[in-house]
Amino acid sequence: MSRVAFGLVLLLAGCASSMPGDSFAPVAATVSARTGQVVAVIAVRNAPAVNARVAGLLAHPLSVEAAVGVALLRNAGLQARLAALGLARAELVQAGLLGNPVFAGAVRFPDRLFGLTDVGLGLMQDVTGLILRPSRLRIAGTRYRQAEAEAADDAVGLIADTQLAYYEALAAKQRAGVARARLAAAQAAATLADAQYKAGNIDALDRARARGRADEMAGRLQVALLAVASTREALTRLMGLSGPEVGWHLPAALPDPPAAMPDTTRWERIAVTDNFHLAALRAAVLARAQMLGLARRFGWLTDIQAGVSSEQNPENYRVTGPELAAPLPLFDHGQAARLAAASRLAADTDRLIDAAIDLRSRTRLVRERLFRAAALAAFYRDRVVPERGRALALAMRQYGYMLLGPYDLLRLKQDELTAQEGLISANLEYWTARAELGRALGGDNPLKAPPTATPISHEVMP
Repeated sequence: MSRVAFGLVLLLAGCASSMPGDSFAPVAATVSARTGQVVAVIAVRNAPAVNARVAGLLAHPLSVEAAVGVALLRNAGLQARLAALGLARAELVQAGLLGNPVFAGAVRFPDRLFGLTDVGLGLMQDVTGLILRPSRLRIAGTRYRQAEAEAADDAVGLIADTQLAYYEALAAKQRAGVARARLAAAQAAATLADAQYKAGNIDALDRARARGRADEMAGRLQVALLAVASTREALTRLMGLSGPEVGWHLPAALPDPPAAMPDTTRWERIAVTDNFHLAALRAAVLARAQMLGLARRFGWLTDIQAGVSSEQNPENYRVTGPELAAPLPLFDHGQAARLAAASRLAADTDRLIDAAIDLRSRTRLVRERLFRAAALAAFYRDRVVPERGRALALAMRQYGYMLLGPYDLLRLKQDELTAQEGLISANLEYWTARAELGRALGGDNPLKAPPTATPISHEVMP
């Protein structure tokens, strides 16, 4: 089943009556277009279509795209936040509704014998809500756009968090493999030291050093295995999996960074334009400005009611006419409401400015991390790791000719493993920075497209 077809199944089958799903549809289309992932409100968590899709994604060694796809389907926290968009929709609908008219009736009995009963009827309508309805609709519409942006930011944030957890889990798996190789080399050195000690070729100190290194490597392996379990569970939680589904598998290693980078000059502009968190803050500032304008124009306008009343008086005839009830703004004419609205607008404006500065800074840092990490990974992959491998190969040849001792050979093996760890760290830094770039740019990651110009070379290394 293709992603498009699956998305239609989610939005149509079993979800047609879901107000949250209908509310999120425009945002889902935007997020899906930017990220390439199906984002939807899931009406039934364990629906057959959802279970089949998840099973298909977990059937093979887990890719980062598959991990993100599972998280978007199964992460209950995201689904709760997306469903809450229906609350904003309800507030928008409520803002367009007029208040119900109020019917009033009174019967007054005479205080003397043979007096006539006085009967009065009235029908009143809230006029304040009618006057303020256009302004309240505009404010509610702005708040709804804010809620849409927040929901989209939640989806993009989950995508980035899942990618980060995936890369951390895969790097932890690789580091555990290196730790096993280190332990094997240290145990070989300890076994050799035991044999040489028994033969009288080394003293007890050298033997204790070799055994201590082996014990240390055993401890490091346990730390590495704990990191594997921790990062794996973090990814499992983000994907919302439990039961037999937690038995997913990862591929062997992190991929290498690409050989070139796209043009980065527009990244800050894209971030400021497309970041959903910033869009939500802009909508919040606009709503505050609209509320301040409303307070300045109509802050004094409260609880005005108009209607009609009819009364049958004791003289047995009826009087009917219009009725108006309104408070006199002698003391409270909205000055406190205007002050509060102005203060909230100032606070939200400062939050927007602070978030924009922070976003620009993080985008610049991500760009630097990407270039440096890609260069460092290329440096390790093309120079350090091959050189360590060649040195080990030459050492093995000299060892065969009895020109090099076994401990020297084992030390060179440890050096090769150190180089492999450096490559893992550089690759991890690149891919985590790439995930953060997607978060900053609102899911619109330019690295998804084929690179255009800037090749990665060792010359960017200091």
